[in-house]
Amino acid sequence: MNPVFACTFDRFTDPVPFRADAAVEVDSVLETKLKMMDCHESQYLEWLPWDRMDKNFSIDRNSSEARLAYLKKDWLYANSQAADGARALLEEIYGKEKGEKIVYAESFQLSQYGESVSPEEFRALFLAGDDLPGKKS
Repeated sequence: MNPVFACTFDRFTDPVPFRADAAVEVDSVLETKLKMMDCHESQYLEWLPWDRMDKNFSIDRNSSEARLAYLKKDWLYANSQAADGARALLEEIYGKEKGEKIVYAESFQLSQYGESVSPEEFRALFLAGDDLPGKKS
């Protein structure tokens, strides 16, 4: 059996725009997510500044507050765009009232590679039992 593959949200539109097949709110775990990213120094605090040619950022010269501010700068913007792009799906999953208030989300597109699953099975891979469609809070 092949694993299920997913692509995470990106802002590219060519050859086709990203399609949110699953979405998870992250407002409630925002600080924890940022602290977890801070633990992955090579990916988020070395590679990202290098990739962006940000010569003003140095992991060795910055306080933990500056590190978290750096992570917030791009991550919050991208995940607010992910929430906006998946708004209808977030409202379906969390209910209209809660779904329309979600500011930050992670969204995923089912990849054509790997195991083929239904949309419901795909969403269930990312959501806790209480967040499954049809179980409105």
